[in-house]
Amino acid sequence: MRGKTPALHLSERLRQVVIEKTDEFRRFKQLSDQTGIQANAWKNWFHGRQRPTAEMIESIAKLWPEFAFWVATGISDEEFGHTAPGANGYPHAGKPQSNSCAYFRKALDSYNEALEVNRFFWKEELGDMVNEIEESKFIIGWHLRSLLSPNLLPDEITKKLLELNKELKNAMTLRRSEISLSQDTFKHAGVEKEANRDLLKKQLDEFKKASLETERISKSLD
Repeated sequence: MRGKTPALHLSERLRQVVIEKTDEFRRFKQLSDQTGIQANAWKNWFHGRQRPTAEMIESIAKLWPEFAFWVATGISDEEFGHTAPGANGYPHAGKPQSNSCAYFRKALDSYNEALEVNRFFWKEELGDMVNEIEESKFIIGWHLRSLLSPNLLPDEITKKLLELNKELKNAMTLRRSEISLSQDTFKHAGVEKEANRDLLKKQLDEFKKASLETERISKSLD
């Protein structure tokens, strides 16, 4: 098995998400409108004429973050909201956790706003020179997080970001409750699985006994 391409590789997992989440008759226009990537590019990838670009993969992950982990790895983690579309998923198939989905989206909203505030900060510091610097040089996680500190920037600039961060914390609280409930469900499912295993073993034992008895009676009639 080693060295062989898995049947459901990344491009196909991406395709499963698109099939699940888009309208069959408006699929490529819908994707173009939502991502800014041309409809023809989506169409060429969808029908196997090209590989998905990094921009395509990132855009799908951001549109439907509940599927991002599965798209990247091929495994799901539905207890924590990382699920797969349709009947896909391994080791379990599961429905998306609504509060986890809401948290992922709120985190993306907060992140995007932090990027905008970050650009404003560097524009203020460097002026037009900022256009000459590769953006990745100054978009760093710790700096984005520091923008949540009070008095670093004017209130009118950080107000939306701070509000989003409050909403993000609330979403996290709801998500934790959902995860806790899901864990309890999994525990009960485990107990049920053990009970089912015992029942199956009992049924197999009874089947074997019945088979032996049938064989004994058959021989006595010969």
